[in-house]
Amino acid sequence: IKSRLVSGYKNHIEKGGKVGRTKGVKESDKDFLAKHQDVAKLLRKGISVRNISKLTEGKSSATIIKVKKLLSLS
Repeated sequence: IKSRLVSGYKNHIEKGGKVGRTKGVKESDKDFLAKHQDVAKLLRKGISVRNISKLTEGKSSATIIKVKKLLSLS
């Protein structure tokens, strides 16, 4: 199976196909923080990650941790 996948991948590239994430798709840190202002506000109040997840109707803990990391850097 692996050899068929690799050969298909190579054929796609040889025919001019592109692979990977398209340029400009990744969100900047500033835009990400603007999108998740509610999480940033609750983090500044000292509320835990799991409680923020419950309060924000199920935002993932990974998103909350990413916001927390970006806030500590800035």
